[in-house]
Amino acid sequence: MRSRTLARKEQPLAEAQVREMLAAKGLRATKRRMAVARIIAAAAQPVGVKEIHRRLSRTDSTVGLATVYRALAVLEDAGVARRQPRVGSDSAQYAPAPPAAAGGGQVVCSRCGKTESIGDLPEFASIRSTVARNSKFAAAEQSLYIIADCRNERCG
Repeated sequence: MRSRTLARKEQPLAEAQVREMLAAKGLRATKRRMAVARIIAAAAQPVGVKEIHRRLSRTDSTVGLATVYRALAVLEDAGVARRQPRVGSDSAQYAPAPPAAAGGGQVVCSRCGKTESIGDLPEFASIRSTVARNSKFAAAEQSLYIIADCRNERCG
């Protein structure tokens, strides 16, 4: 049986974990940061900034778009959220960050935006070794995005 959303194999972080991750970076777990983290964790697919703002505005009409951008930057820095490209757009979308050791990649549908995790493939170790051998960089982490067309009949 195939999972509808493979990108959610990892369980979303619990609020206590989010608070710990923020504290580890010396950051406060503000009401709005936690609300943004909950929206990202609850979404079935990666969600854009404007959609996060729209959802937040339902319960807090005073929240501005700049606040959402700041909260996302903090959550990304703390390792709670992961920014990823939005196919066919200059904007980004956000999803829960995978566990730090997981690494991995994702396949993103160019038509509907559906995202599936492909995990940490053995080939990634080879890529990290090649980068270390052929450059002045040591890969701290990697992410791979493959843009493709999904096989969903309703896509498009």
